[in-house]
Order: sequence, then structure tokens, then C-alpha cells
Amino acid sequence: MALRLLRGDLAEICGTLLWVTQQGVCNSLQVKLIQAARSFDRGHQDVTRGQLEAFLAELDAQHGAQPGKHVSDNAYWLLRVNAEYLLSRM
Repeated sequence: MALRLLRGDLAEICGTLLWVTQQGVCNSLQVKLIQAARSFDRGHQDVTRGQLEAFLAELDAQHGAQPGKHVSDNAYWLLRVNAEYLLSRM
């Protein structure tokens, strides 16, 4: 399932690559993807869509050059493009 791949990307970004600089942000993004995967497995596409949109909203909020932003450009674009692709296929 594509959501598993996105979760794997996030794990790599937060782990080995350290493209997200705060563990709390990683945890919050991961929870959103876990919830989306559970909703998808239950056949609740509308709920899954909402959870992916919440994931994208947090990604947007945590990205940027300003102080207090914790998502690098590389992480942002990798995750955003893949999450948007998933949304487009629902």
C-alpha cells in the first residue's frame, strides 16, 4: 500500500537523514499517517482523505526558513508530492 511507503519515507527522513529537526514534529506527522492507514484499511476513504490533508497542513506549517520551522526543503517536497499523489488517487 502506498501509505506504507509514505510512512517509510517519513521514518527515513526523521531517522537516518534528519531532514526534520524536531522529534515531536516527526511523531505528530507519523501519527497522522498511522491514522490514515487505519482508516484506509477500514474502507473509510473520506476519513483517510481528511487525515492526509491534516498531514499536509502540518507539513506546510512546519516548513520554511523562519526560526521554529523544522521540516527541510528536501523532506517537504518528498513528502508533499507523495501525499498529494495519494490524495489524487482516492
